[in-house]
Amino acid sequence: MSTGNIKAMQWNQKSPWTATVNEKGGLRVTLAKIPGVDYRAKCFRLSFFVHNVDESPTDFDNKELCEIKHGMALDILITPEVLETDEDLRSFSVSDRQCFMDGERKLKFFKKYSIKNCEMECLSFHTLEKCSCVTFYMIRDSNMSVCGFYNFTCIKQSELEVRLRNDPLIQKKCNCLPPCNTLNYKLEYFYKKINQMNTEDLNKVTINFYFKENEFLPQRRFRQLTLLGFMAESAGLLGLYCGISILTLVETFYFIFIRPTSNFVMRIR
Repeated sequence: MSTGNIKAMQWNQKSPWTATVNEKGGLRVTLAKIPGVDYRAKCFRLSFFVHNVDESPTDFDNKELCEIKHGMALDILITPEVLETDEDLRSFSVSDRQCFMDGERKLKFFKKYSIKNCEMECLSFHTLEKCSCVTFYMIRDSNMSVCGFYNFTCIKQSELEVRLRNDPLIQKKCNCLPPCNTLNYKLEYFYKKINQMNTEDLNKVTINFYFKENEFLPQRRFRQLTLLGFMAESAGLLGLYCGISILTLVETFYFIFIRPTSNFVMRIR
């Protein structure tokens, strides 16, 4: 989350909000009531996305919805969840590791692969195949026509089929496995009241975004046991429980194969 280029904006009729850097180095967004507007609701809903910069925000499953009242402040604590995969696992097939390494899966409309980018393309292509058009908010090129209102039922059915993910044929066609290296964000919400002594603050809503910790530990996925490691562990267990070493194996080979063969040859002579 970068806040270095954020400049405060003054409230006005067209933009009744400000975006500044808070005391913890995060992002602070302040919303104010517009003069002359009747706010009958005791609270209102805010919808926002916290996502990886390589992903386009969609409403598949990362949409955050919260309710907040005027005169309240909302602190949103962000915890990055990073999963890294060793390049050594590239030798495994995609069906075995159930994820795509960097560069393995190419998309038509995106340079960077992610499961959400893949789902966006899948939704567009499936809708185009089913309805012969796509909606204006779906990703498309100049060769895809935009649907009209009469295609509403077909579009909703297409979206439902892709989102439910219960059709094996659609899953195979989309092929939207997660990437092996991922970056996601876990959010926590904390509500508090703004200074009640200042009547001007009672007409505002403040939302603070900042990281929960200054540091975080990524998860790492790697090959736990290699061939060399297996041989080393096997030799160690044999030596521990059976007293077997390389010298013992050489002696066993000598007395079983070499010495009987040598005695047999001497008897023939």
